[in-house]
Amino acid sequence: MKTKWIFILMPLSFALITCVSQTDSSHLPDYPGYSDVIVKFLNDYSISEIASPNQFSLAKKPDGWHAMIIDKDSETTIQDELFWERKQKSYRKINFPPTSTDASDPAYKSIIEDWANNYFSGISPFWGYSGWDKDVIDEYGNKTNLSDTLLNALARAYNSYASNLLSNNTGFSSEKIRFILPEGQNALSQKQLTNYREYQHKGISTYYRLWQMNPDFETFVADIYNVYSNEVMNSYLTISYYQNHNEAQKELKDGLYDSFFIDMAKRYLASCDSNAILIVNGDSDTYPLLYVQESEGYRKDVSVINISLLNVGRYISYLMQDLSDREPVICSLPEEFYRDNSGGYFYVADQVKSTEINEMLDFVASTDPRTKLQQTQGDYDYIPSKNLKLKIKSGNLPDYYQVSENDPELIIKLDNSYLLLNHFCFLDILSTNNFRRPVYFAISVANENFLNLEDYFQCEGMAYKITPVKRTSSDNVFKPGYIDTDIQYKKIMEIAAFQLSDDTQKFYDIHKRMTRNYRLVYSRLAGKLIDENKKDKALSVLKYCSAEFSPEKVEYGYQSINLIEAYYRLNQINEANKIVEELYQSSTDYFNTKIENIDLYEYETRLKIEIIKNLKDLTTQYISGSPLNQDVEEAYYSIMENY
Repeated sequence: MKTKWIFILMPLSFALITCVSQTDSSHLPDYPGYSDVIVKFLNDYSISEIASPNQFSLAKKPDGWHAMIIDKDSETTIQDELFWERKQKSYRKINFPPTSTDASDPAYKSIIEDWANNYFSGISPFWGYSGWDKDVIDEYGNKTNLSDTLLNALARAYNSYASNLLSNNTGFSSEKIRFILPEGQNALSQKQLTNYREYQHKGISTYYRLWQMNPDFETFVADIYNVYSNEVMNSYLTISYYQNHNEAQKELKDGLYDSFFIDMAKRYLASCDSNAILIVNGDSDTYPLLYVQESEGYRKDVSVINISLLNVGRYISYLMQDLSDREPVICSLPEEFYRDNSGGYFYVADQVKSTEINEMLDFVASTDPRTKLQQTQGDYDYIPSKNLKLKIKSGNLPDYYQVSENDPELIIKLDNSYLLLNHFCFLDILSTNNFRRPVYFAISVANENFLNLEDYFQCEGMAYKITPVKRTSSDNVFKPGYIDTDIQYKKIMEIAAFQLSDDTQKFYDIHKRMTRNYRLVYSRLAGKLIDENKKDKALSVLKYCSAEFSPEKVEYGYQSINLIEAYYRLNQINEANKIVEELYQSSTDYFNTKIENIDLYEYETRLKIEIIKNLKDLTTQYISGSPLNQDVEEAYYSIMENY
């Protein structure tokens, strides 16, 4: 039996791109950017004959940009040639076949615009090959007076090197340095643990130095203090599942995270019922939750599971262990199965109309050759149906769930031709648990992780609870989940209410993104309360939201459209108009400043057009003919005429 493999970027999954601030020049080596180099290469050379498992890549090395072919299966270099030389600052002829096309070929668009290569090669002196982190450390580790940009690059290099000692989850670990480790916990010798900590702690201390130099520095993950905090907690979690809890606790520090993140973590945990399983997604909705659980003992009954890390067999083994301070996460398949398939995925076939999830799990784990997909390269595990069913055990359900005898199943339809190990393991957890423990997704989890379960979601606080009852959750894929107004009102106005007490809290991009999510949660509840004619409660929700998440803290954005409509429906015209005016002004300012170089396909442009359109529709519906309505309509039609 063979398993297909993937590489997982570590730390955890990343989300949106933001600018990196700096106080002075970056002092990065003077290299051309990735997109310039790849365009030059594709205009001269062909990569069309390169086939799996071989993979082409550009690598930003100390002597310049290299064109490389790597065998990803064996982690060996097939070809490595210097294409742009740092010393001469010029391109060289190399031994790749000439091209019959050029970089304008649509097939190359994704390669040229690849986010990871463009971003990471832009913020780091070197990038994109095994050993890039050690090269950064060797060139900059002993230098003083580094700029904030280089301190960030050096910190990332230290932490990358530490991670690559343990595994090849990044795709850039070298067998020359990687530890050979046994399975399970307590896998590291004392020497190996010391070696890991040496580089991990250097990275953490470098992030701390950067925060002291420039507390306003931001990465695409968060502002620098919260990045520093995340890296401390990354060390804690990593040592937890590679070694043990006692060693992991040595990594904890006092005073991690700002008050906003501490509050956010508690709100997420407080959104869950007792003994829940909470699925989270990335750094900023994983590590702060673990921190308040460990540092304050807050809601330790909740099992926080990062869905990205469910691709890692050792992490799954750690979750399944029965530790004194938490209940294990139960799976039907053994730890050995997940360790053997770490980083893998399974083909999804359409051989049978539907199958029970537990039967599917047994089918995939079977050693019977008849359960394997036979291909020329070997036999592969696969899932025999796109339609999965979970028979609900009514004895596990709270009394308030009324499950029809004619509808005792939860139905999941798989859209893709394959299923990653993390989603496969999630299905195992969901099926084996079968509502014995409540299961939630944090609202920050990306939609592709929901596996079409949205119609079973119920909004509870800052999370979506998976229920056994299928409802039409929403007419908008960006707003999933049924709202029980009594439950949601209690969750977000009482149990998991906003508790930020630090008036000096500074809002960086990460705080603004989270705040906009909060506004959406509150405005959705207000809208549902209005539907039920509970107008006093709806107004209290809106007032609370407007006070705690005021525009003085975070400017209004697209997610505030719901707030406007709710205020209009309650005849709170002045409050609605205030938000309309701010959004109208920011949107028209955007077009006025970009009039010379507007890009209709740019995300921000399309978002601003959508905002203006919604403002036009709402003001026409509720304050038609007013000066504000006329201004918004004029702006909308002017934009549509010109762009």
